[in-house]
Amino acid sequence: MVCSLMIYLLLALPVMAVAQDVVKVNILEIAAKIPAPPKDVTDAFSRTTGGKDDPAHDQRKADGFYKPVVDQLESTNKQIQKAIELLSKPQIDAATQMDQKEMQKKFKSMSKEDQMKMAMEMSKTMGMGSTAMTPESQSVMAAQQECNRINEELGKDVQTWQAGHEAREKMTNDRNAKHSEIQTWQEEQAKKLPQINYGEMSGPEPKADYELRTKAMQKHLATENEFLKAVQKEWKAAWDKYNARFSPLQDKLAKIRYGEDAKNPTTKRQLLTAQGQMVASTGDLTELSRNSTEGAAEWWQRKLDLEKRKPKD
Repeated sequence: MVCSLMIYLLLALPVMAVAQDVVKVNILEIAAKIPAPPKDVTDAFSRTTGGKDDPAHDQRKADGFYKPVVDQLESTNKQIQKAIELLSKPQIDAATQMDQKEMQKKFKSMSKEDQMKMAMEMSKTMGMGSTAMTPESQSVMAAQQECNRINEELGKDVQTWQAGHEAREKMTNDRNAKHSEIQTWQEEQAKKLPQINYGEMSGPEPKADYELRTKAMQKHLATENEFLKAVQKEWKAAWDKYNARFSPLQDKLAKIRYGEDAKNPTTKRQLLTAQGQMVASTGDLTELSRNSTEGAAEWWQRKLDLEKRKPKD
């Protein structure tokens, strides 16, 4: 009776598609679509919306420009999470190959000893009992080795993260310092401008003031363009590192059908985890480009705002 109940419950389990426990996405192809940082402030501005021409936003935003890549990354990440969740549940691949009525008929004709043996075998096959690891193919093991290598490299990244963060922070601080120097220069020059009285008030002569502000703006734009060149160099180095790190894994994943050739759930989880690491690193590259875009676009917006205040002849 116990065996009959066990078989009935096993056969009644819902069937899950095997394809759900792998994610067949070439993440490197998504990464190849990431726009490199803008070449200058005008390029940055063309990628953004918002600012003064859109009162609903206080800053220039590049959401739409980077949306295709961001959406693909989010979709892929969700697929990976779902696949990992599926692999964390009992495996019921055997149920996809069973004819339930035929199995029940066969079970009734067995002796109690054979019924118990069959029930135990089915429970193991479906992940409800202890199972030994099945040896993986050479191709799958090669992909696993790539996963291990990537884990080691990511571990080293954690150790060197502080130095990289400080270098990037210094680059940003140097840029901000130059902008501050320009502002100080503008304020000093403003003191030398001819003054005009407006009743009880006085102020710099409008055309001279506008000319000074225009000169200062050109200095700000040059500073920002110089910063973008440094960001492009940094991004290129990050991209080369990313490509060298993940290309071998991508090649090996494709050869094993992204894990479909793997025989063990633990192996598939390992491969999925590596894919998740690829998604995260791709997101980092995207954010580096996007942040530089939005920051630079703000300066072109200020230039446009200044031009609207040009004194009339």
